[in-house]
Amino acid sequence: MGDDVLYEVLSPEGRRMASVVKSTGALADLNDAVVGQVWDYMFRGDEIFAQLREELRLLFPKMQFVDFEAFGNIHGPQQDALTAAIPRTLSEHGCNAVIVGIGA
Repeated sequence: MGDDVLYEVLSPEGRRMASVVKSTGALADLNDAVVGQVWDYMFRGDEIFAQLREELRLLFPKMQFVDFEAFGNIHGPQQDALTAAIPRTLSEHGCNAVIVGIGA
């Protein structure tokens, strides 16, 4: 019982790989929103995004959407390039909001 044992511990959290991004805050009027829809092409996201568009347009008739196809399959073989391109694609389409649907 008197033996001092020292154990090395490894955190399961890992190192932080991304820097903290400052929040842009809420949009003043969602009627003026251009919403990008980013998806990993899994688990019926196409159906969910269609329902979201329909319901959101009832509340905000002038809201515009950029379909997930503009961003590509962010889970496929080109995921690294496509996820890196998300900021550029959002900017090219004039998006000021985004909905990301990943998995179930």
